[in-house]
Amino acid sequence: MINSLKQLRNTAASTGFQSSLWGDIRIADSCNGCGACAEACPTAAIVITKQDDLCSISLDTSRCTQCGLCQDVCCCESIKMFSTVDLDAMLAQIPQVLIIKKQKDIDNLLEPLEQRMSRLLGYVIKN
Repeated sequence: MINSLKQLRNTAASTGFQSSLWGDIRIADSCNGCGACAEACPTAAIVITKQDDLCSISLDTSRCTQCGLCQDVCCCESIKMFSTVDLDAMLAQIPQVLIIKKQKDIDNLLEPLEQRMSRLLGYVIKN
């Protein structure tokens, strides 16, 4: 299959390849870096790397199956899924960095668990 895709890459535009087998995602700046998307991904297509004061989220498009779980669990609605893929990126089989954030920015975006549950479930916590 990989060889067929390589041949296709030579005859078609490598970007914007319409696929029902693989997917691509984009992550908005509203991402809080919680990691729920990576934990929900059944194929480990989403990888979170923390190094020094930086956190990066990457996607290996060759592993993404468009299941949509990452988009469903994103509490910030920061993930958008696309059925068009970049053949070069997919054939490279190397995760492409989608977003890089500083840890202090992530800490500022993360809301306390009680507040998050209240927002998601639609109830008010009384102290």
